[in-house]
This record gives sequence, structure tokens and C-alpha cells, in this order.
Amino acid sequence: MTDNETKLPTRPSAGPTMQSRSKVTDSGQKRVSVTLELGEAESQGELPQADDDGKAYKMAWQLRLGFFLGSLLSPAIGVVGLVNWDTKYAWTCLLFWMFSQVCAHTLAYSNPAKSASKNERKIQKISGFITALPGILGGARLKVDNDTTAQYFGWFSFCFGIFFAFVLPFTFSFMASEYSNMNKKKIYDFVVMSLLKGSGSVLGSLVYISTAAFGCIQRADPTKNLLNQCGNPIIPSFCLSIFLFWTWLVSVLAPPLITSFHVTWSDVALFDLPNNLNTQGSFYFIMSFTSLVMFAMLNEEGESISDFSVGVMSVFFMATTCLLFSVLQAELCGDREIDNRRRTNGRITIADQKEGGGEKMGLDMRDLAVIV
Repeated sequence: MTDNETKLPTRPSAGPTMQSRSKVTDSGQKRVSVTLELGEAESQGELPQADDDGKAYKMAWQLRLGFFLGSLLSPAIGVVGLVNWDTKYAWTCLLFWMFSQVCAHTLAYSNPAKSASKNERKIQKISGFITALPGILGGARLKVDNDTTAQYFGWFSFCFGIFFAFVLPFTFSFMASEYSNMNKKKIYDFVVMSLLKGSGSVLGSLVYISTAAFGCIQRADPTKNLLNQCGNPIIPSFCLSIFLFWTWLVSVLAPPLITSFHVTWSDVALFDLPNNLNTQGSFYFIMSFTSLVMFAMLNEEGESISDFSVGVMSVFFMATTCLLFSVLQAELCGDREIDNRRRTNGRITIADQKEGGGEKMGLDMRDLAVIV
């Protein structure tokens, strides 16, 4: 090292090493250059940590507290509905169910790098159980209502609430462990770009859809049947919130976990996809179409439900239920069908195309959600 070049001390960190050198150039001006020792970190796409405790790769506790309180909104309304035995609160609980779902999911996955720790495991299981409470609390009141449609929705919500209470706590822990396997760059993108921005976008839409029906509920005459006064927009708003939640789930939470298979534009044009993706895409398309019809017929002032609306909503719920179980079946079977299909047809993945110098662009689940 020459007299004109001195090495500045660097602060140790848990991530890749940063080195800074000050050098005097021929013109006598001082120049500071920063270099990063890449090595294996570059090949994995890792970024240097901003702080030793890894705060750059998780949400601040203030944000996590906000999402926790948001996840409790719908269950709290459901408890009030049971205490007062009031259908208004029961319907309001279901209207904000998907809002609490998004908040609970965001809370559970907001610290993916440390998802295996004991405290994070508790948060994940609590979040999973919270998401099931609105269905149980709201459905428990509506399933004994005098109105047949209210009973249908009550039993639907109650049964799914019980099912989610057993399944979701473990599902949350499993998904969080999958996110923890990502490298630091992907974790940063997931927390900042997907969770924070994606959640903020869908929560605003959910509040807008839910409060439109909530206003009609507040104006309703308590001596008359609620669904005769506010059946539309209550039930269409509930369906639309489910659709928004599914779209957020597909476009934000799913892509980071999909590493073994990418869909090309040619696959979409030819509908040449594995059977499980064809099935899921078909059900999602039905949900999208029926949601557009319900949104076009939405009446914020309130009216009873027409027979046509009942038919549209029945198709929507059948597609939703089938989509849910098709996703579960695909998760249980894994990617064996996709791998076998590739070996049989000699298909090339997007990663292989990039390594071979190809310029074909891949298509992930975000693009599929936009296309549908």
C-alpha cells in the first residue's frame, strides 16, 4: 500500500463485507470508492444488511402492531354480534373478514428471516387462528336466523371457520418457513414490495367495498328483514371481498414460493398448462367473471336480492370452493405432474432459457392474475 492510498476502517457486519478505500488521484483530488466482496453472495443475489440485527428484512414493530390490530377488527365485531345477538353485527363481521385475513397474513410473514424462532411460530399460529374466528362468530349467529339466505351464509361461514381453525395455524407456519429459505434480496423484495405495498393496495379496496354495505346496514330498519333492505349490497360485497383476497393471495404471496415452474406466454395462448394449473385458472376465471357481474349490479343504497343475483352468487361460491380444494390438492401432490410433463415433452424452463442466452420472457402468477 502506497502513501497516497490509505485503508479506512470498516464496521463488521453479519452480511457481505464492505471495504472502503480513499485514494489520491493524479490531479490531487480525493476520491472514495466502495467495493463489495461478492463471492458466493453475488451468485445468490444477497444484499448487505443495513443493520446487524437485520431490520432491513422485516417490518418494524409499529407496522406489525398495526396489522395485528387490523386482524382483530372482524373478530371483535363478531363478538359484539354474539353478545347482542344482532344480525347487523354478524353481517358486518363477515364483510370485514377478508380485511382481517390480509392483515393476519401480512403479520405472520412480516419477519421471514426469523420465522423459525419460537416467538415467530407463536405469532404465525395466533394469526392463523384469528383468521378463522370471523367465520365462526358471524356464522354462529346467522345460521339460526329466520331468513333462509342468511342461514345458508351462516352455515357456509361457520363450516369454513371451523375448517380454517384447524388448518390455517399450521399452514401459516409452513408458508413462513418456505419464505425463510429465500435469499436476502428476495426477502427484502418480498417484505417491502410484496407485503407492504401489496397489502396497502388491497386493504384500501377491501375497506371501500365493505363500508359501502356497512352504510346500508346502519340505515336499515331493525324491525324489518335485513336482507330485504340490504341484501344487495351485503352479499355481493362479501363475494367481491373474497375475490380481492384471492387475487392478492395469488399475485403477492404465491410467486415467491413458485420456483420450479414458470408459465410462458405461449403456454397461456395455447392453454398448454399442467392439469392443476388449467383447473385453477378455469375456476379463477369464473370467479373473475361473476365478480364483474356482481360489481356492476351493486346497489349501495340497498335492495333485496334478485333471483338472478342468487344464481350468480351460487356459481361464484361453487367456483371459490373448487378453487380452494384444487389448490390444496396441488400443494399435497407437489410438482410431480409438472416435472413429469417437462421430461415427457422436453420443455425448457425460463431459467434454462436465460442461461442459454434466450430472450423469452417468463410469466408468473402476478401476470396470470392480471390476464384473468
